[in-house]
Amino acid sequence: MIVAGMAVFFVGTESAVATAPDAPRGNAIALASGFFYALMLAGLRWLARGKERSAGIATVALGNLFACVAALPMALPVKAAPKDYLPVILYLGVVQIGVAYVCLTRAMRHVPAIEAATLLMIEPAMNPVWTWLVDGERPAAWSLAGGAVILSATLANTWRQARKAVRL
Repeated sequence: MIVAGMAVFFVGTESAVATAPDAPRGNAIALASGFFYALMLAGLRWLARGKERSAGIATVALGNLFACVAALPMALPVKAAPKDYLPVILYLGVVQIGVAYVCLTRAMRHVPAIEAATLLMIEPAMNPVWTWLVDGERPAAWSLAGGAVILSATLANTWRQARKAVRL
């Protein structure tokens, strides 16, 4: 159902806008990103099965270092930025990325990869809603439908797992 929900995102055709001038290219990048995200989750699950407890977080740290080095040339040169940006950047780096990855790598030892992936799909499925609420960008009907399928599948799976746990 998750795959079906993601497929619905790609059914409709969007007209070019300033933030998305080449929708097919963006969709291809999104598909590649999802594929590599799935590989990352499977790899973290594989590392969690090992004896070295810090292997997952070390791998995530190294991956983020590689991402930083790859993206740094596009961020340079840094122009003057208001001083109130620094706390926001530190918060996003430490809490949104750092704490989230610590929690994720610790949980992967106890949660099957498919369940972790399903729960983590809630955030990207909600992106059309967040962009509408925060930025006023109206999501396409297909985007809303895809998000609804993913959220429904996630809730149904969680409900099914909870019922199974109660029976045991």
